[in-house]
Amino acid sequence: CALEKTQCADGWKYLSARQLEDLDKDTPVKQCIDDANIVPVGQCTQDKDKEICTGHMSSCEGCLDTDDVCFRANVDSCYFQPTDQGDGTINFASFGLCVNPAYPDRKHCLWSRDECPQDDVWVTPNTWIGDTATVDDFCTCDRVQVGACYTDDNFVCAVSADSCDPQQNYIGAKDLTEQYPNIDCRLCNDFGIAKDVTLSVTPPKEDEAQSNPDPKPDATQPIAQLQVTSYIVAGGACVNSDGQYVCALEKTQCQETWNFLSARQLEELDQDSPVKECIGDANIVPVGRCTQDRDRDICTGHQSTCEGCFETNEICFQANVESCSLQPKEQGDGSINFGSFGLCVNPAFPDRRHCLWSRNECPQDSVWVTPNTWLNDSASVDEFCTCDKVNVGACFTDDSFVCAVSSDSCDDGQKYIGPKDMSEQYPTIDCRLCNEFELSKDLTLNFKPSSTEQTNTQPNAQPNAQQSNQVAPQVTEYVVASGACVQNERYVCALEKTQ
Repeated sequence: CALEKTQCADGWKYLSARQLEDLDKDTPVKQCIDDANIVPVGQCTQDKDKEICTGHMSSCEGCLDTDDVCFRANVDSCYFQPTDQGDGTINFASFGLCVNPAYPDRKHCLWSRDECPQDDVWVTPNTWIGDTATVDDFCTCDRVQVGACYTDDNFVCAVSADSCDPQQNYIGAKDLTEQYPNIDCRLCNDFGIAKDVTLSVTPPKEDEAQSNPDPKPDATQPIAQLQVTSYIVAGGACVNSDGQYVCALEKTQCQETWNFLSARQLEELDQDSPVKECIGDANIVPVGRCTQDRDRDICTGHQSTCEGCFETNEICFQANVESCSLQPKEQGDGSINFGSFGLCVNPAFPDRRHCLWSRNECPQDSVWVTPNTWLNDSASVDEFCTCDKVNVGACFTDDSFVCAVSSDSCDDGQKYIGPKDMSEQYPTIDCRLCNEFELSKDLTLNFKPSSTEQTNTQPNAQPNAQQSNQVAPQVTEYVVASGACVQNERYVCALEKTQ
């Protein structure tokens, strides 16, 4: 049995599931149609992939940076479902994850990288071996969305174009979902291990002599729930020699010849000093605005949140714009502006994402998403990184701290700790840019085009709250049907002709 023709050996012919269906009823090879679980899959062979069982070489990270042999097809110890290896361990097939960084919830487990759009990030399953403790983090067969081979009057779920015969057309997983939303094709119906089972990952044999695997959390050792307290950013101020001041979140907002006073320094001033108002409410501090057309005049705090700043040496960000603040601010034409910030996404674990003040706080192995990404596609406030969602760091002294957006918010007597290190070193402290956002998260937005677009085109209509009561399609699940590699009277079930 085989899932695609690439699984067939030289001299063997691939028969698709449709061709098997046309054979006589008592032909033994017809068993391949009903159960793809009996088809052996392949195994990654490079050290970094830890002998993962999978269906396609693109799920092996080692294949992405070598021309050496990195994948072995049709391995008898590798199947979709868990199989006992005889030494007390189990193997099961795991597949790649395709992540849209701008919308991390829109992630898909796929048979191969070929099905993942170029703009998305492809994550190979070895990523989860060193970090995960449960089955649920892996892309197991029941989670893998596949395409279909179809003729004018029927279809069969399939892993690739190599699963189809010459009379069939192939439609990939993404197009199948968009064109036929009531059809859900999967690699298998269910997986043979509960999703919350704890895994202890066994290293490859060559690694065992060098090191032991990191111990995994044990289900019998629960971690105590920590009591987390939320705090918000305190403002500082830019002051000049005449006693004038402007509230500011960091010293980069100050004009030349003006001095920056941190929130801690403001706290030490006389009680009746008017500039102390800046401490209490960061919402009154004006933020900046992106100025390149592609950023659509977005209000934000740092130029790294403007996509236009990545590709130009021209002015792309204007600081201290009076019409821009953290909270919604009505403009003279009846529209509103509000501050929106960047999203930092770990593609391997899309649920571990954070809204941040600037790209400087986002680890290099994560993906940085600028807020203009959501302008053409989103219809609700909830898609945006508003101030209440933004994790920030803090300025520390020996006996106190103040939540802050960057090291430029601190004075010389303070040390800055960023949001990532804060969450690890001080897990009970949750520093945010603001407490709450003053628009309902499910509010429908209609976006104004940029000034350039206004002169050339009409804005795209956004969904209206009165038009959102669409009936959800009735979705029916199907699983992959296997084909077979045949030679004379011999056959091997296969998922595609490459087997």
